[in-house]
Amino acid sequence: MEGYLVRVADGASLWHDTQETTFSIRRDQLRPSYRTTERGVIQNTVRFALLQLDQSLTRHFARYEK
Repeated sequence: MEGYLVRVADGASLWHDTQETTFSIRRDQLRPSYRTTERGVIQNTVRFALLQLDQSLTRHFARYEK
């Protein structure tokens, strides 16, 4: 997953980051009542990658606030 911050006025790239996230699940270790679907694992993986991009952009902004 990639994130970009682009200045609209001139199209200059101000920030760019790439995040790769993996989750694994062993169904044999889960109780049947708590089994996570493959779709749920994919959704959690995407959320985690977006969270990492958000944190990276926050750190980028923090450098300019000092």
